[in-house]
Amino acid sequence: MKQWLMMKSESERRLILIAVFLLAVAFVWYGILTPLNNQIAQSRIQINTQRHQLEWMLQQTQRLGAPSGLRVKTEKLTDAINTSAAGLSLQLPKTTQNERGVTLSFEQVPYATLLRWLEILNKEYGIQVVAISIVTGTGPTGSVSVPLLTLR
Repeated sequence: MKQWLMMKSESERRLILIAVFLLAVAFVWYGILTPLNNQIAQSRIQINTQRHQLEWMLQQTQRLGAPSGLRVKTEKLTDAINTSAAGLSLQLPKTTQNERGVTLSFEQVPYATLLRWLEILNKEYGIQVVAISIVTGTGPTGSVSVPLLTLR
């Protein structure tokens, strides 16, 4: 390759070196910098979306009020869960009961309904949330997915 380059005239060598330099700059620009900038922009959009969802969830929580934790009725845990869910027209998935309490999950549920239901469980039945995992839903606006909810 070096021998081939040396056989060229000085002006041809200069043109070839300039072309190689421009190709290297284009590779760095379009192969590295542009994809990085696109990824940064997508990450910023995702962060803003999650920030807005968090703000909305906090507003809904404040609007509904914090649960008081008073134990009003003493029913079986599953009966209380089923009764309160039926009152809100909330369809319960299959529940499993273990030593930690009752575990269930929702594919899609309106966040405001979920908060209202958990508040009713706490105020009327004294049932508390042991563990919960909430993920942004893919359904209508304001819906969330709850892969893990343990009540006791």
